[in-house]
Amino acid sequence: NPLAQTEDSAWSKYFELRQLQKDIQIDLERLNPDDDFFRDASVQGTMLRVLTVWACLHPEVSYRQGMHEVLAHIVKVLHNDSLPDPEGGGAGLSGADAADAKLLSQLVNPSKVEADAFSLFTSL
Repeated sequence: NPLAQTEDSAWSKYFELRQLQKDIQIDLERLNPDDDFFRDASVQGTMLRVLTVWACLHPEVSYRQGMHEVLAHIVKVLHNDSLPDPEGGGAGLSGADAADAKLLSQLVNPSKVEADAFSLFTSL
């Protein structure tokens, strides 16, 4: 029965996931109150998703208070280092410079901050 409240039911797992996300969100809302960067809904969403997926992949550890502070530094550095115009990488350049600029624009693409943050956080 999928609606049963047994420990291994899909419904029970759904409620566990929702509780995990609530716990993480509480910590994210308290993160660096003086820094507007961390008040941004998209930044909090990125961090919530990274921490939720990591916790689900590591159930023996799950989420622990303080993990959001470690991830915060990673996300902020990646965001600050990303290029504002990844599509224009290499425009107006020729040869090796254009190839290097194109590669750099792919490596520091703002749309990849979440994936990069997850990868770096996982490697800690």
